[in-house]
Amino acid sequence: MLTIFRGESTHKMDQKGRVSIPADYRRIIIEENAKVGKELDQNTLVIVFGDNRQNHLECYPLTLSREIHENIKSKFPRGTPKREFLDNFFETKSIAVQIDPNGRMLLPQHVRTKAELGSNVCFAGKGESFQIWNPEKYSQRQKELEAMFRDDEVISNPLVLLE
Repeated sequence: MLTIFRGESTHKMDQKGRVSIPADYRRIIIEENAKVGKELDQNTLVIVFGDNRQNHLECYPLTLSREIHENIKSKFPRGTPKREFLDNFFETKSIAVQIDPNGRMLLPQHVRTKAELGSNVCFAGKGESFQIWNPEKYSQRQKELEAMFRDDEVISNPLVLLE
């Protein structure tokens, strides 16, 4: 059972692209990666930067990254357009990064440029994964999400969407 990435926080990123991962997130990454086996570093994180539609980074522990990979392989034969699209999005447009002993990761320049990240970045827990955002873009996205149901009088408690 995957422990859930929760919460949001803003962190400083240095000029080299190093940023500290929230402590709770690091613990989850290490716990989840331990399930993969000893052949891989327990401090590895997969970051999907995606195509032009994605303006943030989606971060996965190895367990979930492998699950997505296996799901793509099992549902779409090699060479089909959907498989090619998904392989491109989740494999080609992604990187594996290491968490250093100080709990930081190094985001390469091309990834920072793609997500328009500056000296501050926002971490946002999304359950099985977490996202890294430019804080202004994150704030704008939060407003967009809130506006989707703002005029729906029935939804005073978001849990009604689960019914």
